[in-house]
Amino acid sequence: MNLNLPDGLVYQNLFELLQNKNYFVVTTNQDTLFSRRFPENKVSTIQGDFRYLHCVRPCHDELFESKELIEEMYANIRDWRIPTELIPHCPKCGRELEPWVRGFTFLEGKKYKEEYEKWNRFLLENKDKKILFLELGVGRMTPMFICEPF
Repeated sequence: MNLNLPDGLVYQNLFELLQNKNYFVVTTNQDTLFSRRFPENKVSTIQGDFRYLHCVRPCHDELFESKELIEEMYANIRDWRIPTELIPHCPKCGRELEPWVRGFTFLEGKKYKEEYEKWNRFLLENKDKKILFLELGVGRMTPMFICEPF
C-alpha cells in the first residue's frame, strides 16, 4: 500500500511552489512520497526508504528494490498469510530482508552516505547564497537529522 499511495495535495503544492527555484528536500519520511514527485537528486531520504530492502544482519552493503517482491507477496496472500517461500532472503547469508528504514538494524552504508552527501553538497554549493530553511512537520524522535543541523 505504501508504495502505491497517491502523493496528495500537500506534495503537489510544494512541488509546484518550488518549480524554477534552487531547492533541496531533506526528509525523514520513509514513505517514498517525496521520491515519487521530486527528482532523485533533489531529495535526501536519510532515514531510509520503503523502496528498498536490506539484510537484517546486515552482512553487506547492498540494497534491493522492494516493489516487485512486495507485489508478488501481496498477490499470493491466502488466509491472511504470505507463503514462506516468498519472504525475501539475503543472497549472501540467507537471513531475511527487511525494509531499509530507521530501526535496530538500519544499514548506514553506501546509500545512507550518498543521501547524507547529497544535501551536504547542496549546502556547500550554496554556502554564499541566501538559504531559507523551511522545517515542516519535523518531530523530536530523531533530531540529529534535521532539527539540530538546521
